[in-house]
Amino acid sequence: MVRKNLSAPGLYSLIRKAFSLIPDHRVERNISYSLEETLSAGLAIFSFKCPSLLKFIERAKGEQYGHNVRSLFKISKIPSETQLRDIIDPVMPEEIRPAFDNVLGALQRGNDLQKFTVQGLYVIALDGTGYFSSSKTSCPHCLTKTIKGKNADDRIYHHQMLGASIVHPFFKQVIPLFPEPIMNEDGATKNDCERNASKRWITKFRKHHPKLPVLILEDSLASNVPHLKTLQEENCRYITGVKEADHKYLFEQFQINSKTSCTHTPQEVFYSGEKVKKTTTKTYEFVSDLEINKVGREFKTNLIYFTEEISTIDKKGIEKNSKTTFSWVTDLELNEKNISLIVATARRRWAIENETFQTLKKTTDYNLEHNYGHGKKYLAINFSLLCVLAFLIDQVQEFSCGIYKEILSKAGSKRGLWEDMRGAITWNFFKDWEHFLEIMKAHFTILNTT
Repeated sequence: MVRKNLSAPGLYSLIRKAFSLIPDHRVERNISYSLEETLSAGLAIFSFKCPSLLKFIERAKGEQYGHNVRSLFKISKIPSETQLRDIIDPVMPEEIRPAFDNVLGALQRGNDLQKFTVQGLYVIALDGTGYFSSSKTSCPHCLTKTIKGKNADDRIYHHQMLGASIVHPFFKQVIPLFPEPIMNEDGATKNDCERNASKRWITKFRKHHPKLPVLILEDSLASNVPHLKTLQEENCRYITGVKEADHKYLFEQFQINSKTSCTHTPQEVFYSGEKVKKTTTKTYEFVSDLEINKVGREFKTNLIYFTEEISTIDKKGIEKNSKTTFSWVTDLELNEKNISLIVATARRRWAIENETFQTLKKTTDYNLEHNYGHGKKYLAINFSLLCVLAFLIDQVQEFSCGIYKEILSKAGSKRGLWEDMRGAITWNFFKDWEHFLEIMKAHFTILNTT
């Protein structure tokens, strides 16, 4: 089933609408390529996971390939490689935000976003990541670092972003939100950083989504009183990692007052084709209303200390044991009934790394770290945003679109799906996305029956 606004036809229409409202900064009177169409062409590169901008443009000059790109993305003319870069370069990154918000709004209206709530809250994982590094290529917004070499100090230019994704402990899909670029402003003498980006992200998010009930997941860098106060002032609940070495006073209180809940789960599982006995023991220790440090005693928080022990016994009777521990602070109420769900939610912070960053960089073909062009202003940043936007479209379809889920299931893997999608636009003419999805469904059905 093709859902109106939660499948490719509706999603790309919503994004084009957002692109059409971005003011064109060019002053030329005779403009051959509109900004809306150029951004759509840029999005097409990441939607089809094309590893080369030049190769994509060259193929788009062909009759069949070019026809399909134009018809699917509603583009009258495809700019050259240089023109595409020059047109996208001066666009302010913040102007691309409405495209993300339009997709999020469609999820809300379709009642699918509500499925991501945990205790009535949307869980948002935040973390920083890098996507560009070079000793030669740079722009005014690059971060810089100096590495001492044999003969002289080498300067490295790089770009980072603060990624944000709505996650759920029981869903593998994530809903990426508009990331906050970590970049130097014009004339800045000091590098921007993840902590500053986090503050900006929260403020901007609340401006655009003032009433959305959210739970923020962050790492131990966020476990300080000023930042946690900022979250509360912005009406955000929180779970943040905390380390005993950094918060000795907090853990001293915890040792005196902790409460414990424990579960044991024996089961038989298969490892490397062999049946083994596996027992997982989860121990939840928690206590409420602790002072986070001696200086800010007026600020109280709740601490969770979680231990997971796994024991396996193979068919020869050999036993292997492993033990991992995690700790967090939170302003959520803790009790024996909800502690396991809260811990499962806290552990999903890793989805921002595993299901978001690693997917964009390593495990599939989004090519976030590939340099499609650096530009003189915001080109590298804008390409990274288009990459995340393409990922958002795929994640929404994987969660909400019946025909897309069916096609992905028949394809067997996402990488296999991307390969056949790229191949399809070279051997057939498509009039729109609905036609494309139907042909892809028929294609994989035939493959699975032969």
